[in-house]
Amino acid sequence: MSILEGMAAGKAIISTNVGAIPEVVNDDNGIIIQPGDVHALAEALVKCSSDEKMLCEMSKNNIAKIEMTFSVRKMHEILLEYYKQVMEL
Repeated sequence: MSILEGMAAGKAIISTNVGAIPEVVNDDNGIIIQPGDVHALAEALVKCSSDEKMLCEMSKNNIAKIEMTFSVRKMHEILLEYYKQVMEL
């Protein structure tokens, strides 16, 4: 949930490749590292602090992804479709 909140705030994401995180975070909106890889974490932090263009792109991509996939409006659309399907049964 905190990853989605960060994305909604337009933040670049640095996370590990556990669970469903790789389904949400990719090279367009963040950096995925292996759990426990301190060197990769340090590199990701340096990259995020030194590449302003990358950060701007990730920010735009995260805001767009949240709006298109996880926004309240989108969730309402999905729920409406579920209700329509249930009502047809």
